[in-house]
Amino acid sequence: MVEPGREAELSSPGPHPGRDAARRRLGGGAVLAVGGVIVLSIGTSLEIRHVIGLPLLMILLPALALAQAPLLEGERLERSVVYRGSMAAILALGVLSLLLAMPSPGLDAIGIRPLALPAFVAWTTGMTAAGMLLVGLSSRVGSPAAGPRDRLLLHLLPRTGREKRLFAGLSLSAGVGEELAFRGYAMAALQLLFLPPWTAAVATSAAFGMMHAYQGMAGILRTALVGVVLAGSVLQTGSLLPAMAAHALVDLGAGLVLGPRLVARAHETAATLDRVREGR
Repeated sequence: MVEPGREAELSSPGPHPGRDAARRRLGGGAVLAVGGVIVLSIGTSLEIRHVIGLPLLMILLPALALAQAPLLEGERLERSVVYRGSMAAILALGVLSLLLAMPSPGLDAIGIRPLALPAFVAWTTGMTAAGMLLVGLSSRVGSPAAGPRDRLLLHLLPRTGREKRLFAGLSLSAGVGEELAFRGYAMAALQLLFLPPWTAAVATSAAFGMMHAYQGMAGILRTALVGVVLAGSVLQTGSLLPAMAAHALVDLGAGLVLGPRLVARAHETAATLDRVREGR
């Protein structure tokens, strides 16, 4: 989820072309979230914090991300502002998830428990490799086939040393905050509704994917698949720690290792297109 920090408004005057779509998506999400609260309050014995917290996390926040996506098209975002704003929002989400989880389903149920070092290293390494493979295979950033969302992602990749430090902080924050929210609290709370564990894992991964709607449909699918991989480790080990570490490492690898290559590829593509145009 990108916290909007605008460097410049659209050059053309008048209303933003994505505003109507954003309003429809946010309005639809709000209606669904209220409906979810009503259904859970009438049809289940969940405590009130879960009755409100689950629709907030699984419906309203993804709807907000979907609504935000068309507003970001055509914008020039200041990367450092985006990084700081997103970091604050994600950490707040993690803290909220911890508060929702206590005292029930409890910290142990959401995976706040130790894991033997060999198992931690093995799971973290395997999930990081799988996540980076998914990112690498699905990325069109910097390629001739890149679309508006790919160009937005390219713009959001860090360039300077300061930006890279902020991006590293954002990656670590995402590893903690988003895992507490989706693979921790939400997955455990859905199982209070007697959903099978893997059904809860898929549902939370879908919501997690939609939180990254600014990356386009390919990004939503990619992030959801990474979410399923991370959820698998929680279900198998009972610990959230490998998922936190792998999530942070995938984000770091994508931004600080793969990112410079994508930027270089984009420059090469642009130079090639310029030469082609000049040769016409």
